[in-house]
Amino acid sequence: MYSILKIKAATIVGLSLGCLALFSCTPESTTLSSHSYFDLNGFLDSEISRLKDKHNVIEKTININGLLETRVVKNADFEKELALFREGDINKNAWKDGFSNDSNDKFIQYLRIDDKIPVKLLRIEKNQQGIVGITIIIERKNLLYLTSDTLIYIPSKGYEIKKYQKLKIASPKTYSITGKYR
Repeated sequence: MYSILKIKAATIVGLSLGCLALFSCTPESTTLSSHSYFDLNGFLDSEISRLKDKHNVIEKTININGLLETRVVKNADFEKELALFREGDINKNAWKDGFSNDSNDKFIQYLRIDDKIPVKLLRIEKNQQGIVGITIIIERKNLLYLTSDTLIYIPSKGYEIKKYQKLKIASPKTYSITGKYR
């Protein structure tokens, strides 16, 4: 009887440890858990918090093929305003070795090595106080079209988004959006 209890106890302990090991495994995520490159999403999160406290008005100028429109946006949603910049995050498992890195005291620059990666450039400019500018170039192309986005973020002033689109069967289109903090 005593040995049967020992066997049951050992079985329960073994099954418990097996279940613990099975359920403690986590699936591979699409984002690197420890950032190999600059943590753009973390930076944007802190900027959004800072902007919510400091600014609530943006003067936006939209330029579509040379036609300008300016408007003032009150109670700006900075998560939406800066959403396109999140596409410049290069901390993805599939892109782990996809960039060359050039850095010094004034900037960190990542250039894509693999043309299949849409982020062509991520450049972070800095000084002793911190980050003073971010430039991102995103390109997508195939047999039918080419799109190029140039995103410029200056924490003290605002942002600029320049878009270029060329379809094989149509003339190129350009537009830009400039947001200035007030």
